[in-house]
Amino acid sequence: ITSFSDNNSISWTDINYVGRQDTLKAFKGATRAGSIAFKVVALYDTDLGYNYDKLNSLIQIAALGGPTAGNTYINGPICELTVGRWFKDTPVIFNTVKYDVQMADYSWDIDKQMPQIVDVSLDFVVLGDTKGDPLNSTGNHFNYIG
Repeated sequence: ITSFSDNNSISWTDINYVGRQDTLKAFKGATRAGSIAFKVVALYDTDLGYNYDKLNSLIQIAALGGPTAGNTYINGPICELTVGRWFKDTPVIFNTVKYDVQMADYSWDIDKQMPQIVDVSLDFVVLGDTKGDPLNSTGNHFNYIG
């Protein structure tokens, strides 16, 4: 893992009353989002095909929805994300799945004509969790329980 972030955004609505010079605030909602970046490295020739199969599976799981039974509309997938004990089977939706190759820094497999190292970055939004909503005052923000 090369980078990881967890962001909580709280929204407020301004309320103005006649005769009051200050603005009151009303709670509007909260959003929890994050990002993670990591490198996928093929150390051996046999790793290359395996890694690209996994990268292909990642984009299919994260971005490609499909119709559900009895419904012809395409639905976006909800994934469960685990990052150590920070997130454990936490429901998320992915906003961005990005693959980067540093052309000047990474070598390519000459026979298969594919880079041996791929930088992967994911941006996601955390959905409410029925096991304890981390945005609720009664839920745990982290899945770590010491």
